[in-house]
Amino acid sequence: MKGQSRIRFAMPASEAVATICRRITAKMEQACNRLHQHSDEEALHDLRVAMRQMRSTFRAYPGELPHDKTIIKRLKQLAGLTNPARDAEVRVVWLQEAVAELPAYAQRVMPDVIAYAERQVREAYQTVDEQVAGEINAWTRMMKKELKAMSTSKDAQCFGELFAERLGAVTERLDRQLHALEGEADFHAVHETRITGK
Repeated sequence: MKGQSRIRFAMPASEAVATICRRITAKMEQACNRLHQHSDEEALHDLRVAMRQMRSTFRAYPGELPHDKTIIKRLKQLAGLTNPARDAEVRVVWLQEAVAELPAYAQRVMPDVIAYAERQVREAYQTVDEQVAGEINAWTRMMKKELKAMSTSKDAQCFGELFAERLGAVTERLDRQLHALEGEADFHAVHETRITGK
């Protein structure tokens, strides 16, 4: 983002990770504002992506971030509160794609079914805007305060070394999960492997 410092592999790891978190925090704030202004249909998706990126950053670099477990726990709770809105969006898309496969008598009622599903999406969006967005903005303010209070040691491990370590660990875990899969029916293992990949 414009005006933000570049992330370099030679910089101290804590400084680099804090910079990453500031960028993600800014994405979350912007997505919340777009959601409130009803400016585009991708706002909720972008918000959820940013929240997932933040949680992944906490998992990848726990030693370089605030140790207060309530911060990440609250973020997980807030992400969960956006699930109904996303589920409603997916439901509308599924219904729209399913129409062509239905018999004629069923197709006649689908406009009403889809209209009802679209109304659920609008209501879910309104709930996120009124009840969740404010909480997310409060979380980002708290996170920025925590990041500002972090200290950076010039003698600390450089980000490039830490990144290589974490990438190697994730690659090994992903390799183990892929080899352990027993097929498409192994839903839990497939889901866990997908999460690791993300």
